[in-house]
Amino acid sequence: MPKLRTWIEILILSVLAAVFAWRGFVPAWRSLNTDFPNYYVAARLYSQGDSLARIYDWIWFQRQKDHAGVERRIVSFMPHPLYAAMPMVPLASMPPLQAKHYWLVINLILLAFSGFLLLRTTRIGKMRIAILMLLAVEPLRTHFLYGQLHVAVLALIVAALWLYLNEWKIASGAAIALAAAIKIYPLAFLFYFLRKRQWRAVTGLVCGCLLLAGLSILLFGFEVNRVLVEQVLPRIARGEGVDPYTLNLNSLTGLFHRLFVFEPQLNPKPLINMPSAYAVLQPLVEGLLFVPLLWLLTPAHAETEKETIEYATYVAAVLALSTNPRPYHYVILIACSVLVTDRLLRVKRRGQAMLFLGLYTLACLPVHRADGSEGFVGAVMSSSRLIFTLALYLFLLAVLSSASRETWKQRLSSRAAFVFVAIFLTGLSASVFYNLRYARTDFRYEGRITSEAASLMMTDPSVATDRIAFTALQNPRYAVGTLAGKQASSLTATADLFYPTVIPGSSQAMAELAGTTSRIVRIDLDQHSATDVAFAVEVEDAERPAVSPDGRWLAFIREVHGRGSLWIKSIQRDDAEEGASDEFRLAGPEYDVLEAAFQRESSTITQSTSGPASRFPAVSPDGVWLAYCRLLNGSWQIWLKSRHSADDRQLTAGSCNATSPAWTPDSKEIIYATDCGRGWGINALARLRAVP
Repeated sequence: MPKLRTWIEILILSVLAAVFAWRGFVPAWRSLNTDFPNYYVAARLYSQGDSLARIYDWIWFQRQKDHAGVERRIVSFMPHPLYAAMPMVPLASMPPLQAKHYWLVINLILLAFSGFLLLRTTRIGKMRIAILMLLAVEPLRTHFLYGQLHVAVLALIVAALWLYLNEWKIASGAAIALAAAIKIYPLAFLFYFLRKRQWRAVTGLVCGCLLLAGLSILLFGFEVNRVLVEQVLPRIARGEGVDPYTLNLNSLTGLFHRLFVFEPQLNPKPLINMPSAYAVLQPLVEGLLFVPLLWLLTPAHAETEKETIEYATYVAAVLALSTNPRPYHYVILIACSVLVTDRLLRVKRRGQAMLFLGLYTLACLPVHRADGSEGFVGAVMSSSRLIFTLALYLFLLAVLSSASRETWKQRLSSRAAFVFVAIFLTGLSASVFYNLRYARTDFRYEGRITSEAASLMMTDPSVATDRIAFTALQNPRYAVGTLAGKQASSLTATADLFYPTVIPGSSQAMAELAGTTSRIVRIDLDQHSATDVAFAVEVEDAERPAVSPDGRWLAFIREVHGRGSLWIKSIQRDDAEEGASDEFRLAGPEYDVLEAAFQRESSTITQSTSGPASRFPAVSPDGVWLAYCRLLNGSWQIWLKSRHSADDRQLTAGSCNATSPAWTPDSKEIIYATDCGRGWGINALARLRAVP
């Protein structure tokens, strides 16, 4: 029988390894897929000494990808922390696919290292550890295919446990801090160490985080770290780092968004349009899941067997409560599977071990991807990974409870029960208050412009008498979109098109065409060839066009190592004006100009430079008003300033962004981009009355 069991295990391992190689490693070796280009481009920019202040700007980062010649359609550095780029820095000088080859080999080494540490921590044996690892074939497949970082996180989480069990508590906390620098979610282990009263581990984690934060400012600069902490992380915590309504992420936050929050384009048919239900149920359910785990954890250092079960359950909790759990996140569940299976087999609970392995396998399987048209059944099928992950987590809570020496009656009568009830109620009240506050502003869509356009993003509007032109994110690239009433159309080229600016009194517009360099091109918005737009090049090595009200001048930005300089050129010249076509620099890269707008006289330009103060200037056609954006409490809001008085008033509010204001020809209304009720930076268009 032992020989037969060994041969069966060899057969299972061989099949799983073959599936992983066929479906994961070989395709990963042959092609670039998201998200590796995100890390690679960021590492390349850092290696070149470019400013990373705008790395979380979708269009800016897409442009840098185009300039680097990376053959990947759409990229974004959201929602990654800055240190996520650092493992790629030694590879940034290589061609992208060659760099990925090295990264895949490094990941295999890290996976083997994780297995080695798990072997040292358990008694389950090499063969079974390898099988348990490869049962997560779908997470591993997507991880390697996308060139992700979660195997590195797995290695650090396992290393933290090994160090912890061997009484190297400060080093254990430091390992978690390093994992949290690469991907944010391991930071939740701070509560684990606090509950366990492992103060040396807490010291290692906190000091490690502070050291890495200081080093991040030295390496990347203050501004981008401010953007990350003040603007990006709060939105990630709310599940708004990406589309918050997609069920394909299999998160509780996404599920509650889908059920109770209306959004005109991303979620037009929620089960019930009741944001207050989301505001209450989301923290209530997550609290009911998390607080019992903290209650069941044994303070101080428990015996090794109990400690490993507690640690494994906490890993499962971090995954189950994550706001953005992609399939590749589930590679960290490998640690949970090995630790729990080892424990259950050693106490001869084979039935429970089989049940756990079944739930683990189901949680790691591919899920049905909903297209939004399949109703309740499709929603349930799309949430299968979430369902099985929660079932696995609840099973582990039951195992952890059965391993405790206290009865439920003793637990409920203890002082700790009142402490945890107080913690739960306090946290719930604070979360509900916070959710209700932003639900009152962020989930209101007065003035939202809806259309038939199939664009994930509509941003940077430019307004003409009969239409609105804007930047549209339409797979496989960015395009120029136009909107006349509710009728939408788009113009695409063989490369990305950004920032259309309508030339006054014509059907033409200037736009940025991004390839290995950026160029300002002139396009006809009325042309019929929507898939291969004809254009005429106006300026080489230029981006972010702005056209003067009289149509004679073009302002644009040139970047040097990520810092912008402001230039101007005549585009409607009189042949008698000698030299009128020359380009003139108005501000050098030391000012780091981000965008510019002409005033009514066409001889004066308002520009915005980097920093947290104000951006996106827009002067009204009558020259009376200046609309601009000011950063308030971590979000950009539109303000209105009179050029003839001291009037300065706020037009928008909320914990979401309102940017890129553009005036209508009558100087009464503003068309702007907003990500309210959406993912960070995934803008839609809206209209507001600015002047009575």
